[in-house]
Amino acid sequence: MDRSNPPSILVISADPDEKTLLKAELELCGFWHAVSTADGPEEARREIDAHPPDLVVYHLPDSQEGGSPLCHMLRNDRDIPVLVLVESGDTEPVAASSVFSIPFKFQEFLEEIRRLLHFAGSVGRSAGASVPLPGEIEVQYKDLFDRASDVILLMDLDTHTIVDANRRAEEVYGY
Repeated sequence: MDRSNPPSILVISADPDEKTLLKAELELCGFWHAVSTADGPEEARREIDAHPPDLVVYHLPDSQEGGSPLCHMLRNDRDIPVLVLVESGDTEPVAASSVFSIPFKFQEFLEEIRRLLHFAGSVGRSAGASVPLPGEIEVQYKDLFDRASDVILLMDLDTHTIVDANRRAEEVYGY
């Protein structure tokens, strides 16, 4: 993975709402202009041939329990990590780097994406050459913001409205 550019992610799902949501959430978490989508394996193969991603998120259809030729190709031939989404309760083994059951906690999903990208990017790099992944600073800031023991309110100075509050503010003011 070329760490001078943001890591790219390909989201594969037949559900247009799911694709849109995952793309938007990942972009909000710092993967700006680095998330592309595909409806299924055929479109994904064309996208991968044209622009190989650093990671693939694939909502595996029920009809392909146990994995798919695409997963095997990505992991074995292309050495691209694959995070597979499966319906809750599916226990079939999948040829993937990681598997998440739907529904899932987005923060855990994001942490797994970062872990997979970090592992993929660390191969062949010298120590200390790591560049923070997009959004890492924002995630660290949000964690500090939420864990602070003092009340913190963020206000829009133009409208004088509260736009965010940490957990302590919610406890004290019920915000």
